[in-house]
Amino acid sequence: MPASAGQESDPFRFRRRVFAALVGIFLVFALTRAGLLWWDYQHTLAAEQRRAEDLAHVLAEHLNRTFGAIESAVNQLAVHSAGVGGPGAQRQEWSEVLEATLSGLSGVGSLNVLDADGFVVASTNPSVAGTSRRGLFLHRRLREEPSSALIIGPAAPAEHISGVRIPVGRALRDGEGRFTGFLAATFQPERLRGFYEAIGIGPAGIIRLIDRDGDLLFSQPHSRPSSNSGVGHQPILEAVRSGAAKGFALVPSEEDGRSYLSAWHTLADLPLVVTVSIAEADAFSSWNTRLITVGASAAGMAVLLALAGLWITASSRAHARMAEERDRVGAALQRSQTQFEAFLNHSPSGIVLKDREGRYLLANRRVQEWLGKSQEEILGRTTSDLFDEDLAEQAETDDEVVVSSGVVVTREWNLTFPDGVQHRLVTTKFPVHFRNGMPLCIGANWADITASREAEDKLRQAQKMEAVGQLTGGVAHDFNNLLTAVIGNLDLVLDDAEAGSPLRQQVETALRAALRGAELTHRLLAFARRQPLHPTYTAVNARIDECRALLRRTLGAEVEIERTLSEDIWPVVVDGSQLENALLNLAINARDAMPNGGKLIIETGNVTLDREYCERNPDAVPGQHVMISVSDTGAGIDPAVIDRVFEPFFTTKAQGKGTGLGLSMVYGFAKQSGGHIRIYSEVGQGTTVKLYLPRASGTEDIEPEADLEAVSDLPVGDETILLVEDDRDVAVFATAALETLGYRVVAASNGPAALAELDKVPHLHLLITDVVLPGGMNGREIAAAVQEARPATKVLFISGYAESIIVHQGRLDRGTQFLPKPFARAALARKVRGILDGGPAPQGQPPRSE
Repeated sequence: MPASAGQESDPFRFRRRVFAALVGIFLVFALTRAGLLWWDYQHTLAAEQRRAEDLAHVLAEHLNRTFGAIESAVNQLAVHSAGVGGPGAQRQEWSEVLEATLSGLSGVGSLNVLDADGFVVASTNPSVAGTSRRGLFLHRRLREEPSSALIIGPAAPAEHISGVRIPVGRALRDGEGRFTGFLAATFQPERLRGFYEAIGIGPAGIIRLIDRDGDLLFSQPHSRPSSNSGVGHQPILEAVRSGAAKGFALVPSEEDGRSYLSAWHTLADLPLVVTVSIAEADAFSSWNTRLITVGASAAGMAVLLALAGLWITASSRAHARMAEERDRVGAALQRSQTQFEAFLNHSPSGIVLKDREGRYLLANRRVQEWLGKSQEEILGRTTSDLFDEDLAEQAETDDEVVVSSGVVVTREWNLTFPDGVQHRLVTTKFPVHFRNGMPLCIGANWADITASREAEDKLRQAQKMEAVGQLTGGVAHDFNNLLTAVIGNLDLVLDDAEAGSPLRQQVETALRAALRGAELTHRLLAFARRQPLHPTYTAVNARIDECRALLRRTLGAEVEIERTLSEDIWPVVVDGSQLENALLNLAINARDAMPNGGKLIIETGNVTLDREYCERNPDAVPGQHVMISVSDTGAGIDPAVIDRVFEPFFTTKAQGKGTGLGLSMVYGFAKQSGGHIRIYSEVGQGTTVKLYLPRASGTEDIEPEADLEAVSDLPVGDETILLVEDDRDVAVFATAALETLGYRVVAASNGPAALAELDKVPHLHLLITDVVLPGGMNGREIAAAVQEARPATKVLFISGYAESIIVHQGRLDRGTQFLPKPFARAALARKVRGILDGGPAPQGQPPRSE
């Protein structure tokens, strides 16, 4: 996201601030009104509590006076009873007194006189006179009560009026304290309902009179005889029983679930409690009205604020979605631009974009590096501003083709990099069309193909050398068969020629020419990698030291030899004599390149060929190698012919000064040893040839073949030899040579014929067989069949070059005896005698080491 995006003004910021201010005002208003309402609620609650408590106090005082008057009247009747003789007095004695006393009492329904057995002897209510109240609460209680205190009985439904009646009594006793009866008054609270109705307790208010057992004695506006209905009395009764004379409580109604503000007050000397219950709805009716008004106004304000908030929120969200989409698109564009720039600048190829006039619009980092110019120095310029005239003309021609026809144009060209090295580039130009109406542009991709071209050239050279090697090896093989017959027969003729005779001189001349031909085929086989090697565990520095004297004699005094041999050089497994021959051939080439003297430098070192190097040099194998470098300070080699120096018979020397096989032998030795060879040269500066030989994997010692040529006299024998050779001339020579040495020879031209001859030979000591034979069996297969039938038979292979059936990776199979063609009788005699005299070493089995 751009830096300014986060700082962009929000068009809804002012709206949100106004909305926040309105919300703040609303919250202040709501909190203020809530505080006032709470204070008003508490004030109303306190006022209603005081009113209920005052009413309970007034009613308690009224009932105290009422029951005090009843108690005084009953006490006066008790005095009268003592004067008239108690309940047994005449009814007339009581009637007038009861009527007069009842007229002065309020709330009392009747006055009664009862004897000790509970019979009503006198009453202001004629209907009850003569009835029995025996066993009822007052009768039982007063008989047992020793005092003369006023006793109040439980309420009971009134018989002739609505409501309840509450019996009140006092015991009558004679002078000796015996229970003679009791006086009873019937208190009827209904008679006081007019007084209670005048007390303002609200439409739903309730006045009640209850005893301490929880029985409801009276209720205003209506009477309930059951103690289990109406306003709950349990909290009040618990407080009364704990000793409280008055109190206040918020109690629920058991009838309708309403809450009541209940004040209660106990009577002074009676077990009665007066309760005044003001309905909470009546007490807070005005407060509830104010609450509704405030709530409605607050709700209205809240609705308005909610609508405003929804409007602002909806518009803000829409704006936020737009801004988010804009930011997302901007971020995606920025990410795409970053990725595009990273792709351009990290591409291994050069990428450019030009307009129709050829001006550069884009050039990635690779192009800038190749041209050695910054982007500012490239953009806006044309090809003619950056390149020479010829190259610019070609580029502009290609641009015109792309613009006019819209085809893709590819061209290879050379570009000299800022480091001075010339590289080969391939340019692919193509038309670029934009969707926004921009005119057509020219895109181009530059690829550096220098390394791939070099690798292709080296691969072609290696393939050519391989093909030449195959041809050379085949020719040398056939030539060796011819030379074997020539040399062998000349050798036999030489034995019969008289010393000093012209014939002997002619034969010797012909034999020397044949031997030079054999040396030539040996060199050709070395190049073709078909010469049998006898590799051993070799210390390179030690081997170089051993051939130092030979190099000194070969180079002469005009050439200075300098050695730079690294310490701790790795060992290699190579044919030591062939390594010396390679060094000698390189030294001879260096000497010929320095006719006026100079310096020959031999260096060694440990190197590791990585995969990148091997990709540039396809004939190399990655891994650890020992490097042997031979350099001279001679005339150097022309770059035009340096790729051909390893070809056989190619030479830069004057005619008659060399065969052109020296470097070919070195090349073949390096490749057959699993190595790699490189040559570097500058005209007038000198040449360097580097051999890379793979490091030995262990310290095994591969035994070299015994030097049988050291025996001076030709050895003879009388053993039986089976000779298998398809070339008739070679077979005739070898048979004659062996027979002249005393051996018995059985000849065969192929494998089946050789196996057929086994039945005719009682004892067979040696099998001599060519490697490549007609008849479906090669030399190794013949040897295996013969040794299976005659295990003690030894084997000698002969061939024009070492075939893969006995040679693997340039090395003879261990335990294999081999004599390369062409060979003379002396070499054959010594080889045969050495094998027969040696210990048993069956073909294909390595000798045991002690």
